[in-house]
Amino acid sequence: MAVTDDYAIRTPLHGTEYENLSVDATASTLVVSSTVVYRVEIDNSNNSAISYLKMYDVDGPAAATDDPLFVIPVPANTVLPFRLADSAGYTFGTAVALRCTTGKDNDNTDSPASAVLVSVWTD
Repeated sequence: MAVTDDYAIRTPLHGTEYENLSVDATASTLVVSSTVVYRVEIDNSNNSAISYLKMYDVDGPAAATDDPLFVIPVPANTVLPFRLADSAGYTFGTAVALRCTTGKDNDNTDSPASAVLVSVWTD
């Protein structure tokens, strides 16, 4: 499984924070329902190369056939906070799924050298 060591915390601002998700090229579904995502924080500090966080509105996306809604480049050795849309967040209608790869192309299936830690804030 690509998402490990995750846990959800209820927060007073927006609802749930999924914290310290260990993400690699194997897609994992975080939520299977319509969900508003407000922001993500991507920790690529354990990698010496750029990584790409890909976010999907589908349960269990296949790399070759499903297009991500967001592809967020994260520089090497960096922690990147990223707000989706504006303060209203972005609605994922079906599910929220994540994958992290070394290439930005949709069909890239190469995992970063070390897993990337991701936190996601939802409604």
